[in-house]
Amino acid sequence: MKSITPNSRRALKHPAIHHSSSLSIAMGFKCDDFKVITTYSLQNPRCLEKFQQKALDMWPVFALYEDSWPLNIWIHYYLKVTSRRHRRSLACRARPYHSHSLSTLISNIKWSGNHRGSSTVHLCDMPHFVTVCGFLHKLRLVHLLPKFYNAGIEDGTCIRVLSELTDPAQISLFLNQRMHVSTNETQALVSGLMKMRM
Repeated sequence: MKSITPNSRRALKHPAIHHSSSLSIAMGFKCDDFKVITTYSLQNPRCLEKFQQKALDMWPVFALYEDSWPLNIWIHYYLKVTSRRHRRSLACRARPYHSHSLSTLISNIKWSGNHRGSSTVHLCDMPHFVTVCGFLHKLRLVHLLPKFYNAGIEDGTCIRVLSELTDPAQISLFLNQRMHVSTNETQALVSGLMKMRM
C-alpha cells in the first residue's frame, strides 16, 4: 500500500472542534488516556502511545499515512483547543470582579466598566493576546482590549482577517451592540487596519 507523506499535510484541514470532541467520545477514552487540560508536550508519552494504538485499532485508515501523521495532527489540535479552554476558565474564575458565562465563547466574560484598567493589564499579560494589545497600543486605544476580547478578536490571525474586511464591514462590526465602539475610535481602528493592508 502506498503511504501518504507529510508533504500533503496542507491538503488536510484542521478538524472542527465538535468533530474532535465527538471523535474522542466515540473512541471512549478521551479522559482515560491523556489529560485534556494540558498540551501535547506535557502529556505522559505512555498514555499518548496507548491512545494512538487504540485509535489505530479502531480506525486502521490512519496507518496508511506515514507515521500516522493525521492522527498526530488531530491529537495536537484537540489538546491545544481543550487546554486553551481550560486556561480561559481558570482565568475567569481568578477574576473577582467579572462573572463567568458558559453560554458562548465569544462573550464569555462580562466586563465591569469600574475595573477597566485592571482587566486591560490582565489581558496584555495573556501570551496569545500580545498582537492585539500591540495593535491597539499603537493606536492609543488600549482601553478597547476588553471589547476585542469579548468579541473573540484574540490573536494576530483575527487582526489579519479583520484587516482584510471591507471598510463598511469593519465599521459595522465596531459599531454593533457587542463591541459598541465610539465613532472616533472606529475611524482610528479602520485607519489602522488600512495601514496593515498596505
